[in-house]
Amino acid sequence: MTKKQKKILILLGIGIVAYLLLRKQDEEIIEEETPIVPGGGGGGGYYYDPNDTPGGGSGGYTGPNPIFGCTNSGALNYDPSADTDDGSCTFDPVPGCIDSTANNYNELATEDDGSCDYTPIGCDGVANSGLENDACGVCGGDGSSCLGCDGVANSGLTLDACGVCGGDGSSCLGCDGVANSGLTVDACGICGGDGMGCAGCDGVANSGVTVDTCGVCGGDGSTCTGCSDPNAENYNPSATQDCGNEAIWFEGNVF
Repeated sequence: MTKKQKKILILLGIGIVAYLLLRKQDEEIIEEETPIVPGGGGGGGYYYDPNDTPGGGSGGYTGPNPIFGCTNSGALNYDPSADTDDGSCTFDPVPGCIDSTANNYNELATEDDGSCDYTPIGCDGVANSGLENDACGVCGGDGSSCLGCDGVANSGLTLDACGVCGGDGSSCLGCDGVANSGLTVDACGICGGDGMGCAGCDGVANSGVTVDTCGVCGGDGSTCTGCSDPNAENYNPSATQDCGNEAIWFEGNVF
């Protein structure tokens, strides 16, 4: 055997010994941390609780075995000596209708007694009334109580101030912003105006025509000017504005 082979055997031996020592140490820890709970049966001993293993142990009872049985005092097979329930409890059957679709379904019943009632019940709670909730949720209704102005149930649409279904009330606003006021902007741009605010003397809006100095609409002021001196040759009895030094005398001289 070579030195290398001997060295390998020595290392293997050391590894095996180390494994055995660690395993023994783990078993001692498990035994030390194994939880125990009071045992039953009146013996006063202890047994291992497999549901509580803080040390991760594999279990095994350390005292008297628990007494399994039905621990519910309301059960038919209640065992007063049992200290650990094993799920075997049985109870008196509760008769009733166990069909959840029946009118008289009993959620507490455990045994069907043939009493299930399937008579149609109306929304009014009366058997065979035939009444149902309409689209508005009204029992026996015709669906009209929640109709919108569009004729659709629960649409929520209503007539606006202009009488438009679902409108925003703007289609009939006057220039004053009031629905159905009837006011409009006149030719002069005045809300509710009569168009005279910008009319000329001819009564036409924005014509620009004015009364001249003679009081003539659109005149040039010439109809009332002239010589107001009755002694002058060019005397104008209609003149309201004197011609001043433009009077013409009979001698033919103009002063």
